Amino acid sequence: MDTPEKLTISSALTNYSEKNSSSWFNQLVPYLEGYDNVSLTETEIKLISRITEEQDAGILRHIPVICKGPDCPFAATCPFIAIWKKAEKEGVEDASRKLPLNQPCPLEKRTLIVRTAHYADELNVAPQNKMELSLCVELAELDVFSERLNYYLSSNLKQAELIEDEIATITEDGEAIYRKVISPAIELKLKLAARRSKIQSDLLATRKAKMSVLKDTGKNQTAAGLMAEIKSALEANKKV
Repeated sequence: MDTPEKLTISSALTNYSEKNSSSWFNQLVPYLEGYDNVSLTETEIKLISRITEEQDAGILRHIPVICKGPDCPFAATCPFIAIWKKAEKEGVEDASRKLPLNQPCPLEKRTLIVRTAHYADELNVAPQNKMELSLCVELAELDVFSERLNYYLSSNLKQAELIEDEIATITEDGEAIYRKVISPAIELKLKLAARRSKIQSDLLATRKAKMSVLKDTGKNQTAAGLMAEIKSALEANKKV
């Protein structure tokens, strides 16, 4: 009968299915030891374990904004805020419970999960391929950042302008000389688009390389099979 595993921080932080299948993980996991002075309940250990599993899956908990209720910069379009306001107006007791206060925004978290799954499915990424999965997560993160930026642009008309004036220099008389530059928000949007294009190119390049290897492997296998058939025929002729 197996001995129950001791509940420790290191056990909560360790994905044992990965430990059993990765030699590198086996070598590195000892660095998680050394927290014996910390005392946690089984429920708390399970909570830590669940969070680390989310991180292992690539859905980083640090990307979604933390809900600040009506103080959130995106409150104007948040359905939770609308529900909370309605509850407040109707005099619902403890209406604040309608909000996921001080927790990662469930809407952005859902976007990360859905978009990551979409990209991974579309590109046929294997769950165990952490490198490609991390790129799919980054694409999903860029979607979230783009949505935040679009909201910012729609609610700040001045920033929505493509070109703005920037002080280039000041004359000896104290007169400012301006030059036309791309709006910082628009420039950020272009940078996000460039990063997205780079990731997509990397993922497509990986697939082209794989297809090339498979194609070459198929040719080699066909040639090897043909040589084996010729050899068998020659040997059969010798016996006749």
